[in-house]
Amino acid sequence: MLEFFRRRSAMLVVLAVTVAALLLMYGWSPKSERVESVDGALRVDVVGVQFLGQRIPVLLEGIASAADQVVVLAEVSGSVINRPDALRDGGVVAEGELLLEIDPQSYELALAERRSQVSAARLHLADTRARAKVARRVNGDKGNDYARLVPHLEEAEARLAAAQASLTRAEMELAKTSVEAPFHGRLRDVRANPGQFVRAGEAIATVFSTDRIEVRLPVRDEWLALLELPLSGDEQVTPVATRLLGRFAGRDVVWHGQLVRREGGINQNRMLYLVVQVDEADKGEVPLEPGVLVQAEIEGKYHPHIASLPRSVLSGGTHVWLIDDQQQLRRRKVDVIHQNRDRIYIGGGLKDGDQVALSGASRWLEGAQVIPLQRAVAISPGAPISSSGSASVELP
Repeated sequence: MLEFFRRRSAMLVVLAVTVAALLLMYGWSPKSERVESVDGALRVDVVGVQFLGQRIPVLLEGIASAADQVVVLAEVSGSVINRPDALRDGGVVAEGELLLEIDPQSYELALAERRSQVSAARLHLADTRARAKVARRVNGDKGNDYARLVPHLEEAEARLAAAQASLTRAEMELAKTSVEAPFHGRLRDVRANPGQFVRAGEAIATVFSTDRIEVRLPVRDEWLALLELPLSGDEQVTPVATRLLGRFAGRDVVWHGQLVRREGGINQNRMLYLVVQVDEADKGEVPLEPGVLVQAEIEGKYHPHIASLPRSVLSGGTHVWLIDDQQQLRRRKVDVIHQNRDRIYIGGGLKDGDQVALSGASRWLEGAQVIPLQRAVAISPGAPISSSGSASVELP
């Protein structure tokens, strides 16, 4: 009997401990920080809808590069006898400035020889003309061409022309022993040193312009509908104002440029390139250097009726959660004209004054009762690019 009471007491103790553990687990369960329930209603952050006439900014990323860049080649062979200090990587040169001087001695000798040949050809031509004159008197008009020295005269004239051409070539080769900068710019990849023998066609250095920088921006072909760009290649592009944000010398800098053209052709990813040009007058205090990654904001077409909302309101790509007059959730399909990483631009499906849930959580139920919290407001596009990176874009 005593053994029976002991077993029963042990079972009651185990049961009591189990009940206490379950009560503790359900009583101390964590609460959601984002959604609170009060009298069965969810507290939801909302954003107001306002349709305005505005332009959609197209946000893209690209790398700055020099608008003009050439590889300077040695056009004649020879030993380098003079290389100015400016001919170094990073050196700035002016248009026409001497970059390199090749030993001209052999080319000066060749020039003297060609001058001698021209003099001899002129003498030969003068002698042939004199003999042809005598031949015409002797033979008259009845004599054949050979008797009147007609082919002899043609040969003498051709010999003089060839000698003069050789002289011109020798003068050009002598002039090419001095290599000059084709335009104002900066040097890189300098490969020539004093005493080095360079061959004709060998690269000496690369010169790139610093007064004009271009940025190639990859863009999806359907985004062209947002920009005021002619689709025909025969039409000239009207420059479109563009802002560029980049980080250089430890500073966040905004440069101003213009969209000047688009490149033809579409790659396998359905992308093409827009080209933004930044002139020297627009560089400001900090220059835009080639190789800098920039985020571009291009001013798009004007839309008379459009609303801008945070991208977080989207539910399933084309829907939002609307709070109706009874403060109940309604899933509404909207006409999304364009979207980037931060914003969506809607052309229809909502009206002014509508309240949209800031979070497009798909776990909500149609008709659920909510308490709207006005904690966010819609902002219009075209706001200044922030240094926090809000202007960067991931192509959808």
